[in-house]
Amino acid sequence: MFLSNLERSEFIRKILNEFRLRLETAIDNDMLDNFLELHGLELEQNPTYVFYNRKTKILVIGALAGNKKDYIMHAKKLGFCEYNFQFIEYSEIKTYDTDRFKNSLEFSDIICGPIPHKVKGLEDYDNLISKIKHNPQEYPKLFSAVEKLSVNKFKQGLLQTRLYQKLNEISC
Repeated sequence: MFLSNLERSEFIRKILNEFRLRLETAIDNDMLDNFLELHGLELEQNPTYVFYNRKTKILVIGALAGNKKDYIMHAKKLGFCEYNFQFIEYSEIKTYDTDRFKNSLEFSDIICGPIPHKVKGLEDYDNLISKIKHNPQEYPKLFSAVEKLSVNKFKQGLLQTRLYQKLNEISC
């Protein structure tokens, strides 16, 4: 079968779009391993944050300067969906298992307001922010607003997230 350059280009584009759709469906349905095996593909050693889908979340931890509904409203204006966020308040982070977001595909980014210095799972680090900054390959991308997490700081953080960069590929 002979294809002109234009036909070839169009054919490749259609195949790649179909492949991408099937890959995203596999990811959304927790069938990625089956999909990769079917196509003879393997993930690299550390696949953290490789995939962004409709279930990807931004973890918002620490004290908020305002009402959570206001933060979500501003995020929606930027194209995010409410389910793209998980909020963990200041008092909850003390006992939260921080290893849950280590090497996690669930969270692409962390937006951090003021948090307690001592939290569960710090190992030899002084605080959680220090632990994340010293191990960027193991944790989601961090935006830290140490003084307070106002709505404006939250919006600044959103604009720097990996998920925001991928919004054109994510449909809410």
